[in-house]
Formats: sequence, structure tokens, C-alpha cells
Amino acid sequence: MTTFRLVGVHKTYPGTQPVHALRGVDLVISSGEFVVIEGASASGKSTLLNVLALLDAPTAGQYLIDDRDVAALDERERARVRGQVFGFVFQGFHLMDRRTVVDNVELGMLYAGVPADVRRHRALAALERVGLPGTAHRRANELSGGQRQRVAIARALCVGSGVIVADEPTGNLDSATSRTILELLHELHAAGTTVVLVTHSAEIANGAPRRLLVRDGRIAVGPPAVPRTAFDGEDFASAPVAPTATRPARVSSLTIARDAAASVLSRRGRAGSLAAGVAVGVALALTTIGVSASAQAQVSERFDAQLNRAVALSREVPNPESGALVVVDGTTPGVSRESVATLEALPGVDFGALLTRNDSVSVALPGAGSPPADAFLMGATEDIVPAAQLDVRWAGDAPTALAEDEILIGGVLNAQLDLGPLSARPQVLLDGRPFAVRGIVSSGIRVTNVTQAVITTVDVAATMRTASVDEIYLRTAAGAAGQVARQAPLVLRPQSPESFTVSVPPDPATLRGQIEGDVRTILLVLTAVAVLASVVSLTSAMTMSVLERSQEFGMRRAIGAQARHIGALVMCEASLVGAIGGAAGAVTGVLALLLITIARRWTPVLDLVHIPLAVAGGVAVGVLGGVAASVRSRRIQPSEALRS
Repeated sequence: MTTFRLVGVHKTYPGTQPVHALRGVDLVISSGEFVVIEGASASGKSTLLNVLALLDAPTAGQYLIDDRDVAALDERERARVRGQVFGFVFQGFHLMDRRTVVDNVELGMLYAGVPADVRRHRALAALERVGLPGTAHRRANELSGGQRQRVAIARALCVGSGVIVADEPTGNLDSATSRTILELLHELHAAGTTVVLVTHSAEIANGAPRRLLVRDGRIAVGPPAVPRTAFDGEDFASAPVAPTATRPARVSSLTIARDAAASVLSRRGRAGSLAAGVAVGVALALTTIGVSASAQAQVSERFDAQLNRAVALSREVPNPESGALVVVDGTTPGVSRESVATLEALPGVDFGALLTRNDSVSVALPGAGSPPADAFLMGATEDIVPAAQLDVRWAGDAPTALAEDEILIGGVLNAQLDLGPLSARPQVLLDGRPFAVRGIVSSGIRVTNVTQAVITTVDVAATMRTASVDEIYLRTAAGAAGQVARQAPLVLRPQSPESFTVSVPPDPATLRGQIEGDVRTILLVLTAVAVLASVVSLTSAMTMSVLERSQEFGMRRAIGAQARHIGALVMCEASLVGAIGGAAGAVTGVLALLLITIARRWTPVLDLVHIPLAVAGGVAVGVLGGVAASVRSRRIQPSEALRS
């Protein structure tokens, strides 16, 4: 038997003008009573109910439940006692609309630490007791208003203490349904349940054994309590569904996780949109990591294949009047073809060629009226194209070597002269001497001014202009550039190798590391931005979700959930959303990586350990995104949430 006693209870809401909702209320409600609290709006009746049901704490006075003063309890202890003593029925039903009916009824026992199988048995029994045995597995939003209120009553019955607190339980129902709900409450009262009902309807109050009229925060009318004997029936249909809890609620992590999973699954659309936000961030992160690794591999491959294979040597050709230059053959004043052939024979050298820079020459088209153009004159040996990596568009097949009456012409010079199509085998005049254009050099980044030059053989160029600079271009095997660059000057001029200026790429490992580091840094920054955007997006969405579900959380708090239970539920939901988003993001990221690398014709590189890490990253995003929402949910006060 549970007795409630208020002694001189006041309740004042602070503010610029404090609101005195209760003014010195004295009240006793004995076990088994049916008490109706009636009054006009703002009379204080709902505040009185909130104080009785431990949804609000009195500002002053004593409140005793079975001789225990509960007025000064903190919120955590109030929640425990509230969940043990009271079953709630609200005007707005406060059901979880997308969850099943039996889930809603079980919620009345979840925070009392009742095992899952026992919760299910009692919930089904309570539904049968209120006349809804066939609705257990329907969603709550599929029921009529009267059925939804019966579900709320079944949830209240599962508390098992035999006390139901009903706040305007018929306020949203039609007259016929209202009578049905009131009849059910009277039946429960007849079976021994204590019922405290708040209403503004005098018609409803007239049928109650005891009526309390609240006016201006005081009880204006109140017949004495009519004690009832405890219910002695053995029939489960009349008896309380569950025994009163006698120990603090212990809600396991598994119970909260299952509840969170059911909540997430009941809101598939919202959960899907939240998970999609996480998936985008995780997919972008995984893709950028994979692209980073693939790009690094591509950089290494291309670097080894191209950049670190180029070696160039140059020296000015001295004027013959200053004395003979001693070289390999001891006779020629410049670098000879024989010395270049010697370089090509070195281990690690794939191609070698000599290019001489001669004085400028006049170039013109045959026939009168075409203005001549000045061009750089260069002489080259036969392997100049592969050795210097020139991009040449040939007239016909590429020759093994230029003939004495053939030249290559630079692309800029070609456009200036307007030669016409190569298929016509155009000719030009160099200082009046005819030459056939064998090809057009469109680019050659290793040879400066090559697109504004004409290239002929070394011997022909020497007969036309004096060479001022000799340049040797070498293309080596991968990794051999450094060794070849050290040997080449000694081969060409052992007496004075320092007379050559050697151009060799930087150490491949160092340069490659710098390039890879830059690529990695850029992509990791993009990854961090993507993850941060996901966290911010999820934080905002989860916080909005908490605000939308404030009445649900208020209802949970009313039936016994503590703030930490609500916070844990939100965090668990966020983690589940993060896990779903992480898994979806991992799949999307792998597919995106494959598409990008296939489109670029790269070899995809991805460490398989990154896939479970992506899922874990999604969970981490969910946890981080749920922190603010969890903190917000813990601050929800049941009395305020249920009034909103």
C-alpha cells in the first residue's frame, strides 16, 4: 500500500515576476483511492500533479511517500522513485509512434531493470488486460486515439506499484472513446489500482469517489480520503501486472544498445540521411587515402621512368685561334661523334646524342615574295630525338638519321613560315640552300629554343655556321643517372672534366619523397576537411533530432529514465548511425577509388586494413557528432518536455 502526504507544499516558478503555482497545499491520498483533481487553466492542478508524481520538486514543504520525505531528493533519485511508484497516462499519449505497440508497453519496465523476456510477458499481459491483445506487433501510429490511450494505460500498469497518474487522459478523444477510457480506469480502480486524474471537465469529475478543486494554487474543495482495503484477488486480469521494484534500476549497456537499434530502425528515413552524411565523409576520406597511395605509386613509377633518366652536359666551344682542344681523339676542337659513341657504350646509358648550337641562319620558303625568318641553327647526331626526348611529328616514317639535305624545323618557326602539310614534303631555304623538311618539333623541354630552330646534321651545320656550344644529351636506365653523370666528363675530357657543365636530376629518393609528401599532405588535408564536415553535419542533425524528440525523452524521464540513460541512448544511436555510414562509406570509397584509378589507368593501391578502419572511423564520427546531442538530451526536464 502506497500513501502520499503533502504538508504545507509550495511551488514557485522563478522569473521577473515569480509565479506561485501552489500555496501551502495539505493533502493525503491513500492507497486504492480514485482522486480527481479539477480546476481551470492556470489554477495549479497540473503543477500539483507534477509534484505528486515527482516530475517537479516543491519549493517548500514536505512530501512523504509511505512516510519517506521525497521533497529534497535530487533528480537522479527522483527518477528512480518515479519509475518504481508511478505509471503515467498523458493527454498526448506520448507513444513512440514508429515503434511497435509492445515496444511502447515494455518501455515502462525497461528502466526498472526487468529482464527482456519478463518485459515481453508482462507487456503482452497488460495489452490483454486493456483489451488490445491483437495489436502487439502493430506500429503505434496505426492505432486510433482510443487504442493509443489504452496502450499508454497498459504501459502504466506494467510499473506494478498499482498507482496510475493520468493528466487529461481524455483531452484528445471524442465523447464515446472518453467514456471507454474512463470506464477502464474505474475498472482498474475497482481492482485495487490507485488513480489520480487531472481534468478541467466537471462531468468527468462528477463520477469520481473523491474530487479536489484547485483554485489559485490552493485546494478549495476536498472531501476526506476514503481508505480502501488492499486488493486480494488472485486473477491476473485484475491484479497489478508486476511487483513493485525494491532496488535501484540497473539498465545494462546491451539493453540500451537494443533500444537504440530499435529506435534507429524505426526511423529508417532519418537514420539513412544521417548515415549518408557520415558515408560521404568516410568515402571521401578512404578515397583520398587510396588516391594518395595510388598517386604516390604513380609518381614513383613515372619518376623512375622519366625524370631520373635524363643527363645533359654542355661546354662552350673555344675559338680555334686560342689553341686546339684536346679531347678523346686528340684532333677535333669540339666534341666528336666518336666520343658520344663512347658514352653510349657506358653501362646504364640507353641513348646518347650530340647537339651543337651554331650561329643564327636565315630561313625562307622557295619563291619570291616570302619574307625570310631568322632561326637558331642546331646540328645533331642521329639519336637526338630519343636522347633529348623531343616530340616530333614526322613526314612519313621516322628516319634512322637525317640526310644531308633534310632538316627538322621547330613548331613556332613552322607556324611563322606557314609551311603547309607535311605530306606535301615542303622545302625551305637555309641561306639560299634548299632542304627538305623531314619533321616538325612540337616540343622538347630539355632543349631550349628548339621550337624556334632548325636542326640538321652536325657536319652540315658546321659548314654553314660556327658552333659556339656543344651539348650532350644522355638517356639512362632507371637509377643510373647519377653514376653516368660522374663518368661522362672523365670520358669526354679526362685532363679537365670540370670544363663541362653537368645537368643531372636530384637524388631520386629525396625528390620523390618531397613530391609524395606534398601529395600526401594535400590529400590528408582534404580528408580532414571531409571528416570535420561530417562531424559538424551529424552534430547539427542529431541535435535537431533531440529537439524533435524532446517529448519522447521527457516521457522516458517520467517513467524512470535517468539523465545518463537518455544520454547513453543518444550516443548509442549516433554510434550505430556512424557504423552504418562507415560501412556504406567504405564500400563507396573503394568503388570510387577503382573508378578513379581505372579512368586514370593507374594501379589502385589500398591497404585492406583501411576498410575496417573506415568503419571504425564512421563510428568515431558518430560518437563525436553525438556528443553535443547527448549533452542536450541529458538536460531535458520531464515536466517541461511533457508540457511543450
